[in-house]
Amino acid sequence: MIGDLVEVEARLAYTGTTSMNISVEVRSGDMKGGSMEKTTECLVVFVSVDSHGRPLQVEAFVPGTPGEMALAERAKAHLDASRAAGATP
Repeated sequence: MIGDLVEVEARLAYTGTTSMNISVEVRSGDMKGGSMEKTTECLVVFVSVDSHGRPLQVEAFVPGTPGEMALAERAKAHLDASRAAGATP
C-alpha cells in the first residue's frame, strides 16, 4: 500500500564454481502498526566474469549456522530443479 514501509533482506545462500546465489526476501507493512509480512522472495544468481566476459572462480561460501545450511540446501535444490527443467541459471 502507498505509505507502507518496505524492508529488503539479501543474504548469500550458496556459491557454485563461478556463481554466487543471493536469497532476497521483501517484507512490507504499516509503519504505525509495526507488523511486517513477507510480500515476495527470490533467488538471484550472479556469475563472476573477467574483463573478457569469461567466468571466474569464486571463493566458496561455507554455511556456519543451521539457518545458513538450510538456506544453502534450499538454493541448491532450486538450482538443481531449474537445470533439470532445462533452464540455464
